[in-house]
Amino acid sequence: MAKSIIDAIPSEVELLFPARGQTDTTFSGWSKAKAQFDAPLGIAPYTLHDLRRTYSSQMAALGTPIHVTEKLLNHVSGTLSGVAGVYNRYSYATEMRSVIEAC
Repeated sequence: MAKSIIDAIPSEVELLFPARGQTDTTFSGWSKAKAQFDAPLGIAPYTLHDLRRTYSSQMAALGTPIHVTEKLLNHVSGTLSGVAGVYNRYSYATEMRSVIEAC
């Protein structure tokens, strides 16, 4: 579903998420944008890492292998660090797709 929404966005600029008022600079105003997003929600304060923690916990509840969860979160340490991180260049794309489609 996300891909169909992204594909429908007019591509007037090369970047999908450019900086406000820019066409050639990537978005970087997370704190200001988050404050605007949060204002009407009326929920307790949270950080973006809280969302990552919740996502990781839900993946564990679904039985997702930790190395696949780390790839989905683009997390570079943990199970695929050290020798495994250096030599294992497998993308886990098939496994990640399976998990996402199962959700």
